Amino acid sequence: MPLRYYCLKRRVIFSLETVPVIPAEQEILQVESNGIVSVSKPVIVSNYCPMQIKNFPFDEQECPLIISPWGYTARQVTVYDSGSAIEMRGNSEWNADCARFNENIVQVKLNLYKELQYGLHFKRNPTYYVWVLILPTYLITCLSIVGIFMPNSSSGERIEKVTLGLATLLTMAVILNIVSEAMPKGADLPMLGYFVMAEIVLCIISLIVAIVIIQVHHRVSTRTHPPPEWLFTILLLTKTEQWAVKPPDNRSLSGSQIASNVIVLGKRTVSKQKSLRREPSVNTWTTSLPSDTEKTTAVPPHCASDDMRQMVTELRAYLAKLNQDEAIVGQWIRIFDRIDAVFLTTLQITNFVVSVFLLT
Repeated sequence: MPLRYYCLKRRVIFSLETVPVIPAEQEILQVESNGIVSVSKPVIVSNYCPMQIKNFPFDEQECPLIISPWGYTARQVTVYDSGSAIEMRGNSEWNADCARFNENIVQVKLNLYKELQYGLHFKRNPTYYVWVLILPTYLITCLSIVGIFMPNSSSGERIEKVTLGLATLLTMAVILNIVSEAMPKGADLPMLGYFVMAEIVLCIISLIVAIVIIQVHHRVSTRTHPPPEWLFTILLLTKTEQWAVKPPDNRSLSGSQIASNVIVLGKRTVSKQKSLRREPSVNTWTTSLPSDTEKTTAVPPHCASDDMRQMVTELRAYLAKLNQDEAIVGQWIRIFDRIDAVFLTTLQITNFVVSVFLLT
């Protein structure tokens, strides 16, 4: 019989918004011989659930579903669960795990009302967020740390490290924008938000450390300050013979070495008003004076020998200084190689530990 001919007791589902599929005038009642009247009401419902987004995207939600008669006490109308199995299906984002059932008697003033309470348990499917947001963010941070603190790039220009760090921060800003659109809004910051913020902080720390290392490396390389002994002790380094700072060698140089050293010297010009020359027939040194008539003055051999000895000494001291500066720069390169390796290992371990701590 049509539903409009029967006075059906009203019931209310408090937490749902229902949209009937079949209009009320077209609904049909089923009346059995024993007096039982049943009706089937297909509806589309929207349930409002209080969400806890602290563990997003690995969160689980409990949605309450409360059914109770409207305006009828427990003596007038009673509601009960039929005991039939509830078939639950999820979607691409949510997995429906189980349903919890409970009957309650609620007292309002002097009247008692019966309620049916269902607890629907849902678990979010985090596959999308893991592959699109979490894994790329972690890998970008790891590659950024490796690029900034790669030990074999400590020599020469290190400005590329800062450029890489800034590019990583720009990438993180784009990822943060995607995360802000994907995360549910709430009073608490979700787990995914903490993870992205932690990765950004690690990138900023790496960039700051790289800038400090660049500045220190530039100063010690241009001023050739010898590294202190405690640095070798802390970094577990030993001074190798290749980079050891050797004192000036007092051995005499050959003629070809002197000539090449004079060319290398370049910056120092020995200018004198007299030029020495040796006559092939007489074992004496002569000089040409700037005058109208050319005069020849004999110079003792030991004077020319003293001048050459002084020049060789100065060349030897200059070359020794160059070797010493090169040795100091080589020692600093080894030190900064070890510093880069230490920061590379430390920040990678920190990145892994922070990621595991925040995502578990």
